[in-house]
Amino acid sequence: MLGKTLYVKISVTLTVLLSISLILFYATIQYNFKVYQLEATQHVNRSLASNIIRDKGLALGDFDNKIVWKKYLFSAMLANPDIDLYFIGLNGELINYAVHEELVVRKQVSITPILAFLKKDSILPIYGDNPKSHDQRIMFSVAPVYKNNQHQGYLYIVLSTKSSASTSVKSLKNSVTHRSFVLRNAVITVTVIVFFVLLSGLVIVRRITSRVQRLSSEMIEFKDSKFCKSPGQAIVSNKSGDEVDQLHEHFYQLANMTIGHIKELKNKDDTRRELVSQICHDIRSPLMILDGYIDMLSGHQDDLSDADKTQYLNSLVSQSDRIKNLIDDLFLLSKLDDVDYPMSRESCNVSELLNDLAQKYQGLPYNNHAISIELALAKHPVKALIDIGMMDRVISNLIENALKLSISGGEIVISCYEYYGKCLISVKDSGPGLSDEDCEHIFDKFYRTQSSLKKGINGSGLGLAICKRIISLHNGEISVVSGEGKGAEFRILLERL
Repeated sequence: MLGKTLYVKISVTLTVLLSISLILFYATIQYNFKVYQLEATQHVNRSLASNIIRDKGLALGDFDNKIVWKKYLFSAMLANPDIDLYFIGLNGELINYAVHEELVVRKQVSITPILAFLKKDSILPIYGDNPKSHDQRIMFSVAPVYKNNQHQGYLYIVLSTKSSASTSVKSLKNSVTHRSFVLRNAVITVTVIVFFVLLSGLVIVRRITSRVQRLSSEMIEFKDSKFCKSPGQAIVSNKSGDEVDQLHEHFYQLANMTIGHIKELKNKDDTRRELVSQICHDIRSPLMILDGYIDMLSGHQDDLSDADKTQYLNSLVSQSDRIKNLIDDLFLLSKLDDVDYPMSRESCNVSELLNDLAQKYQGLPYNNHAISIELALAKHPVKALIDIGMMDRVISNLIENALKLSISGGEIVISCYEYYGKCLISVKDSGPGLSDEDCEHIFDKFYRTQSSLKKGINGSGLGLAICKRIISLHNGEISVVSGEGKGAEFRILLERL
């Protein structure tokens, strides 16, 4: 399990990369050191051929006499037995040499590196052909040979064809670098530096991956809690927070959003169950009344007077209307819960709409109570983009609720004016008012206020829930301001045109 952690994977990768880098560095240093040794060797021996010509007097020799030349060449090799001397023609052909005949396998060498070597600005090392091999490239020194100021050929010297410790490839193969104090110190220094960098990198990686590991642990804990337990607060600075901190913050936000959605779904499920229970209760009561009246009319029809029959039939109609209104409200509320519910919005003078509604209810006795309706409208028209039919339903519901709760001789004030660039609609009554608990739950589905229950006012408890949903679809707000014995004021805030 440990080998699968991010820290181990990054650590192994970093170690391998630095090890490869160290190996490549060592190989590069060793190669460059070898090249430098070869360059230095050829540079030191650059004038070797011309010195031999000058010291041995080869330039005065008989070029056609091979015996004389061999004598000269062998005598020159006595001073440095680790070199091979060849006299070659102008085109690179071997004319004479101080080497055993059976060792020479080439009769000609390439003239190109010889000409390059003789240039003053030539860059060393320059490799030439080895007459003892068909494919080996070796270090050499060369000088032109003249007779009577005529160019006769070249003295071609192969450097270190034997086991010379200074210049030969074989000696380099014996690892001259192991004898180099400078190179050993360089390798040791670089190794220590790489080790320090690796150790520092592992510490840094550990610090980074520990945060990722902590985030992973929080995710596992969140999953094991069935997505119900909130993880710890992620504190991220906008200046110093890196991607890991930001990931932690995003997870924290996502986790809390998930918890919120789960709670919301649970609340909706609880609301659904409560809704079903409330609907069953609200429908059961009128159904029981209907059942009782129907039983009375069907079983005791001959014993009932016409007045009793009329009373029972009116009760049947009333309870039937109650069930019908409840079903209609439920159906409308379910449609309004759809975010894509179609709204027929149009520009409307809200003051005129309120004036028409006030005239509709003005002067009508409600439950045998005389209640006046007053208007307090702005001097200038207040327009809003609304669905007139839906807004008519909202204002009518508020007025009817105010009429139900207002006492005889009471007053309802309907207002409309501009409020901080918006349209404010107010319906205020002079009824018994609402308690703090009523104000908190007044817009909940099936909620009935204590005052309406005491007065025995019939209702489904869905009217204000429908009002709130309609106002929400208008991107507006609805609220209530009240106190016990102070009446209630419902306020609607809409965007003004």
